Parts: sequence; C-alpha cells; structure tokens
Amino acid sequence: MKRFSLPFIGLSLYAQTLQLPREVVKISGSEAVLKLTLSAADKKLTAMQWDIIIPAEQTLETHNLGAAGRSAEKVLQCAGDARVGGKVHTYRCILAGGLKPIPSGDVAELRFKIRRDAGPIKIRIDHAKGVTADLKATDFASSEGTIVVR
Repeated sequence: MKRFSLPFIGLSLYAQTLQLPREVVKISGSEAVLKLTLSAADKKLTAMQWDIIIPAEQTLETHNLGAAGRSAEKVLQCAGDARVGGKVHTYRCILAGGLKPIPSGDVAELRFKIRRDAGPIKIRIDHAKGVTADLKATDFASSEGTIVVR
C-alpha cells in the first residue's frame, strides 16, 4: 500500500490575524503608541470588537482609528476600565459603522502613558471577533505586545 503525503501549507497565509507589535521600546514618563494590525484574508469584515488587557498601574490614554479603520470609514469606541482581581484593567473596543469592508492594515492606534521606571509592560488583545456584512463571525487568536521601558 502506497502512502501519499501532502506538503504542509501554512494556514497563516490564509487566516486573518489581529496583532500588536511584539515590542516597542520607550522611556519612563513618555507615551507609547501600539498599532493594532489586521491581516485580512478572504473574509471581508465590516465590524470588529476586542478587549485590551493592561497592568493595573497603566492606563489607555487615547485610542484612534488606524489607516485601515479610517479608509473603511469606521468609528472606534473603547470603554471599560474594569479591574479584574486588582491586577489589570480591561477595555472593550468596538470598530463599526457602515458596510465597507475593513482592509488589511492598522485598524487602531492605542496610546499609553508609561508609568513605570523600568521593566516590560505586557499589553494583551483578547476575545477579538469580527463580522462580515452577512453576519458571519470570525474569532481571532489572542495577541500580546510588550512595551520595554528603559
């Protein structure tokens, strides 16, 4: 009996991802901007939501549309600041408005005031979802970025 094997084709080439940069280096007391980037595949998402989870001593100063969010004529709203166990803040963000699909690129710019003198600050994107105009949902894997304070 002959066995056939197919070469592995990386699913990441075809999957949609929502990611923060792996590392951003900043000085204590300054601000750090992390861009949340969508890598769109075949699905044309028209709305998205995600949670931003940050250490309790940090705050999300501002949130703005990224270039991809602006080109799709979306609106971005983030709210929350609920403490989970006293160790983290959680913000829920929603990117929506109209039926234009969101292209690949930066969907949001998240600005943080650095309140530490040293050490890494972990920023996590969790519970991210997207929806197409015909209401087909897509879940995204969690993403984590680090602000390195020097």
